[in-house]
Amino acid sequence: METSKATALAADVRRLKTKAACLANNRSMQRLCLSYKLSCLVKSLWIIQWACDAAEKQPEHDNNVEMWLNHLEEAVLRADDLLDMIKFEQLPRGPRGSVAHAARDLFYSIPSVLNFAAGCRLKRAVRKFEGMANEVKARLFSKEDSGQVDAALSPAIYYGREENKEQIIRSLNHGERVAVIPIVGMAGTGKSTFARHIYSDQRRNFDVRMLVGRNFSTGAAAHPRVIRGRPLPLSELSAARGLIVREEEQDESQPPLDFAVTDREGHPSLRRFDNADRFESAVERIRQSLDGVRFLLVLLDVNVARPNLWERLMQVLREVGRNGSTVILTTTDTDIESTTQSRLSCSLASLTREESWRLFKEHASLHHLPDKHHFWNPWIIEECRGHPLSVIIMAKKMRCRPVREYLLPDFSHFGAPRVSQDLPRLSSDLKRMYDKLTYDHERSLVSEKLHNCFTFLSLFPEDHHFCREEIVDLWAAENSMSLEDADGCFEAFMREGAFVLCEPQDEHDHESTPRGAAYKLRDLLPYFAQHVSNRKVHLTLSPGSFDLLQLDQDDDPRICQHLSFVCEQESSGFPMDLLFEGPPWLLRTLLLLGPPNNEKCWVRDINDGNKSKTFRFLRVLHVRGITFRDLLSGVDKHSNLVYLNVSRSDIEELPDSIGILRNIKILKLSHCEKLRRFPKTINRLLRLEKLDLEGCLLLAEASFAWVGNLERLEYLNLSQIGFKSLTSSIGDLRGLKTLILAYCRRIQRLPKSTSKLLRLEKLDLEGCHFLEELPESKPESVMKNLKLLNTLYCASLSRMPSGIGRLSSLKSLPRYIASEEPGRSFMELQPLKDLEGELWLDKLNNIEDPDVARQAMIEKKDKLQALTLRWEQPTSDVKENVPVDTVKHVAEALQPSPNLRSLKLILYTAEKLPSWMTKEPLHLKSLVRIRLFTLKKCECLPPLGGLLHLKVVEISGMDAVVELDGSFYGQIGTFPSLERLALSQMPNLKRWSMPEDDVADGNNTYHRKQVRKNLFPRLAHVTFMQCPKLEPPNHPLPSITTLTIWLNNEMLYRSAAGLKSMASHAKKLSVFSCQDLWASSTCDGFWGLTSLEELEIFACDNLTCMPEGIKQLTSLQNLKIICCRSMNSLPEWLNDLTSLRFLSFSACPVLRSRPRGLKRSRGLRVTVEGCPLLK
Repeated sequence: METSKATALAADVRRLKTKAACLANNRSMQRLCLSYKLSCLVKSLWIIQWACDAAEKQPEHDNNVEMWLNHLEEAVLRADDLLDMIKFEQLPRGPRGSVAHAARDLFYSIPSVLNFAAGCRLKRAVRKFEGMANEVKARLFSKEDSGQVDAALSPAIYYGREENKEQIIRSLNHGERVAVIPIVGMAGTGKSTFARHIYSDQRRNFDVRMLVGRNFSTGAAAHPRVIRGRPLPLSELSAARGLIVREEEQDESQPPLDFAVTDREGHPSLRRFDNADRFESAVERIRQSLDGVRFLLVLLDVNVARPNLWERLMQVLREVGRNGSTVILTTTDTDIESTTQSRLSCSLASLTREESWRLFKEHASLHHLPDKHHFWNPWIIEECRGHPLSVIIMAKKMRCRPVREYLLPDFSHFGAPRVSQDLPRLSSDLKRMYDKLTYDHERSLVSEKLHNCFTFLSLFPEDHHFCREEIVDLWAAENSMSLEDADGCFEAFMREGAFVLCEPQDEHDHESTPRGAAYKLRDLLPYFAQHVSNRKVHLTLSPGSFDLLQLDQDDDPRICQHLSFVCEQESSGFPMDLLFEGPPWLLRTLLLLGPPNNEKCWVRDINDGNKSKTFRFLRVLHVRGITFRDLLSGVDKHSNLVYLNVSRSDIEELPDSIGILRNIKILKLSHCEKLRRFPKTINRLLRLEKLDLEGCLLLAEASFAWVGNLERLEYLNLSQIGFKSLTSSIGDLRGLKTLILAYCRRIQRLPKSTSKLLRLEKLDLEGCHFLEELPESKPESVMKNLKLLNTLYCASLSRMPSGIGRLSSLKSLPRYIASEEPGRSFMELQPLKDLEGELWLDKLNNIEDPDVARQAMIEKKDKLQALTLRWEQPTSDVKENVPVDTVKHVAEALQPSPNLRSLKLILYTAEKLPSWMTKEPLHLKSLVRIRLFTLKKCECLPPLGGLLHLKVVEISGMDAVVELDGSFYGQIGTFPSLERLALSQMPNLKRWSMPEDDVADGNNTYHRKQVRKNLFPRLAHVTFMQCPKLEPPNHPLPSITTLTIWLNNEMLYRSAAGLKSMASHAKKLSVFSCQDLWASSTCDGFWGLTSLEELEIFACDNLTCMPEGIKQLTSLQNLKIICCRSMNSLPEWLNDLTSLRFLSFSACPVLRSRPRGLKRSRGLRVTVEGCPLLK
């Protein structure tokens, strides 16, 4: 999978050739008479591409070849920029001045002048590539037939498996008509590399050799007379293979395939089949082409999903192939022998110790280390077990570490990083994920774009946190994708498990993703991404890694096109001077990654004229959270920038030269809290598609009238800006798809021009507290493309706009305000059948007729994941005397789909819950989380114990509940999946009972009771808040690891039995705002917590000293005292807690003393913050 520099350049040349060919066929280029020159460029690039492929054949390049490749790399970048400029009819126009620049703008606006200037620059580019092509033909590479084996498909690095290779080579000399040889092994064992090695071996004579994989096919004939001028059936074999393994799933409505067509570049177009008829057509072409030919056919990654099609293909091959023809296939299917009826199967052996070490050194760039540094060798064998992909991934991981760690004199102190999982299995899963993404049926990711996606993932460290938009924007900027397509790619990667959500979702619905949620890459994915992309064009560095330059010139970052650096606060920052010393860099992407805690990091800067040389090809500049001395001082020299992210920086104003960035698509300035104004030139950014100004607080008084000039703007984020009204020019953005105004707390209404945004897909108004109304739209100007309308936490919004039901594309409506008014009633929800995610039905007091509620047809909305039913506290504006029966009947009418995963009831005033919550078996069989808040009149809890998927239960404000009795568990319920339980504001709750079942004796007579078995097997986190009468249950729950106690819960820790019987295995206890906790408190309930390791006491204002009962916690390791304003001293017995390792005091203003010798005992670590009197 890994590619060398020549192969990577071949891919770049191929992309450039495609771009030039597309432009040559463009009408505007024909009008400007540039098509001929572009066609000449395409012809030269064909030769250049062949030369790059030929360069890969040569195991060692001489200096001339290396120099030629370096010149080609720069020439490709220059030509790529030139084609972009020609495409947008924007050419570089020299130095800028006031009058002269305006004159040049006018001069270049004349088509004939633009044609002449573009033609001159294009002519120079054509001459450059023609010269390089002539140099290739003359002396650089050996003259080979370009129809020979595609060099890029030959393995560049290959170790071991000689016995397996010789076994297969010998078997090729057989007498069978057509033999099938499967190469079997788990993903990442090197099957494809091994098969390519067999394919390139010339010791056996075949008339035709063919190699067919997922995204390529190649072949060669020994002599043209052998196949008598017939074309090799490569496209047919590729299509047939795709159908056999179910990679090809095309729409039946597509036109029939035609293999005779060519693309706009002139070479045969690869078409694939979608049904059996077309498969037969392909097989017939294969029969005609290979009749009477002795062939070697290598098929890569074949897991037979359609045995009948495989048998049909093999039948044809056996009929037409001469004796000695062979089919070799690679597969992970261990039962392949029965499917293929092969006489020989090859299972690749693991790499030996020496082979693993050689492979490791090659990929870790450790050529400079002498042989004595084989200290990694035993670890590779132990962890990687001779699995090639595992060895390569760990080599990439080591390559990102500072070189000085490799040169330690005493390797016994050098801890080899380990992984908690089976490393070969983990590596194999990464390979399968990559293969599946390569052929994602829904997204159809193009191979080159997928390659670029992985290139950007390789720039992020393994533990780096990022938000979804960060990845999507980077992909869109450099990958020539729309924001929508890039977001679809992110979804595809998420489905395959490439990203992991970092923060817990305790405060959110189970299915929803929190706003601004942080993700990280799955284990080892950055290093796998480095492997599948090209290490020569990207590099991830950290402080201390720049000594790579001194030891391995192959890893000189100057050859990189994509570079990232991890800036840490304790480090000296990114050495900017390195960018400007010596030859210019070829950077297209520069990512400076700040600290994970969102704190700012200062970086040394150099005000040097060489910046323009270093950054002349720069497309992506990401310096989020990084502050330079002159952050944007030279921005006018970066005219090719497509993406600029300076979020969380200290800039106060943008320079006037920002208007020079005519190509910029994405500009991110979020949380620039000192930014005050915009220059007049900002309205020149006519290609801007995304503008993010979230959290720029000082822009509240700035004018946004210029926004209407950004005609291509698709995404605008003005969240957390305190303006009172939005500019009316927003209506001029007819292409706007996303408008985010979340937590603009002062805004009262949206301008009427908002209704003109007919292409709007996402309108986010969450947290606009004073927003009173939404603009009404006429029937002919309905936002039919709107997919999300978010009005959560808009407290002043009293009603929805009329006609919500006409928004036919609406999928997400987090909040809907109940009403019986025509045009705003629940009838509007009826046609919205595709609603998904969360739905919050608010102000249900307004509904008096259950039939009106039933019109919403909530039960039919199967895609809904979360439902909130909220009534209101009686006020002057709320109906006070809504009958209790009416509340229950309305709730009955709002019965959700059984697919619901999260349910929340708020301010429900009836005495009984609706039947769909209480009748067993429960209707909500898929429920994962339930929250019941302020149901003051309900006396009984729903029977939740039988819900197999329920993980979280939160109950608050149920004043009438006295006991958690058998009804809470249901007839046979045990809460098999429950992980979190929170009981709060339950003033009358006294007992937490366990259900008992009848036990039969030998005569089947029932005479005694026994506590139900296997109760709460997974319950780990329990929270009690303001439950003053509750006594802990006397039944052990050994799975509990974390206890949290808020406010008054005195009975929990005063009783002798206390918490011991319930949570004797708890590891962490947090006590918050317990004003009934005194220094004299015995805390008998804590005594039995012998496994407790962490204790946190927060805001217990009546506590003057540590309670005596704490000293019974013999396993305590971490003790935190926070905001205890009356605590003035610490007891001497703290010295007796021999297990204590961490002791922390914060915001205890009267704390004066601590025990003598406390800090010196047992290496105890003590931290003190906000305790001015403590000595």
